[in-house]
Amino acid sequence: MASVSGKKYCHKCGKEVPIDAKFCPYCGTALTIKETISSPIISKKPILATGVFSLGFGIVFFFLGLRIQYNNNPLNPFHYGGLAGMIGGGLFMALGLALIVYGAPSRKANY
Repeated sequence: MASVSGKKYCHKCGKEVPIDAKFCPYCGTALTIKETISSPIISKKPILATGVFSLGFGIVFFFLGLRIQYNNNPLNPFHYGGLAGMIGGGLFMALGLALIVYGAPSRKANY
C-alpha cells in the first residue's frame, strides 16, 4: 500500500482513507497499490478565480491610470501616477490572463 507520511488517498475521489483499507469508505472504489495516489486531488478553481479577479482589477487599474495620465496637467504631481497605474494595470492583466490559462480545465480527450 502506498503511503506518504502515514496517509493514503483514494485515486477516484481523492479523500484520505485508512492505510490498511482495501476499499474507499467514501466511494467504494477498490484500493490497490497501483491505484492509490500519494496526495489528494487539487482543484484549479481557486487559481481560475484569482486569475479572473486579477484581470478585472488590472483593467480597472489601467483605465484609472489612463484617466489620470491624460486628464491632468503635466505639472500636477499626480501626473506620473497615471503612468504607474497604467503599467501596474497592465501587469495585473498579464498575471490574470496567465492564471486563467493555467487554471482553466484541461481539454484532454477521454477515450
